[in-house]
Amino acid sequence: MDHKDSLNFWKDHFSKPDLEQIDTKIGNKDTSDYDSRFILKYSTTDSEILDLGTGGGVVVNKLNEKVGRLVCVEMFEEISRFIVRTPNVSVVNENIFNYRPKANEMFDLITAFGTLQYFNESEARELYNRYVKYLRPKGNIIIKQQFGVNETVTIQNYSKELDRPYFAQYRTIELEREMLESVGLNVIEIVDIYPPEYNRWNNTHFYAMVAEKE
Repeated sequence: MDHKDSLNFWKDHFSKPDLEQIDTKIGNKDTSDYDSRFILKYSTTDSEILDLGTGGGVVVNKLNEKVGRLVCVEMFEEISRFIVRTPNVSVVNENIFNYRPKANEMFDLITAFGTLQYFNESEARELYNRYVKYLRPKGNIIIKQQFGVNETVTIQNYSKELDRPYFAQYRTIELEREMLESVGLNVIEIVDIYPPEYNRWNNTHFYAMVAEKE
């Protein structure tokens, strides 16, 4: 499984004529209230935030009036049209593998909510190594996604629920921590972010992991 497989899934999914903003959530409940409140714990009205894989803006649309600046990287224009454009919000329709911030551009916070599970371990390591360079000292990275409970869970098969091939990798908390620490970050908080009923499967669980740059 690699990111190209996941991209094909999302490209097909976002081509639906009846596409709605919440379609980034694929079978889950709307978690945007929990997500936005958690991000605001690590933000101020001056914070400059880079969000990777923004989707339809269900989370960032609740942040734009409460932070300094938001750069939203979402490669699919079809879903990014739901992101509310305000003077402090910019949207970049580009693959996060290809995106490069402007010269000398730095951020106080980098967020990836439900994004990095669609990259395998080696791809995610490359992304961490790349984006940590754009984080200011004492800045934070927040990763929120499903994690494997006892072991890494890799999905690359046909989903009857979604009626199409589905690809994702749910790494363990321990592995993701090691990956973040390997690029010079210090994991400072791991939070069981949702009520129990939001976790649909026994072998995966949603957590938010916060890492700080020294």
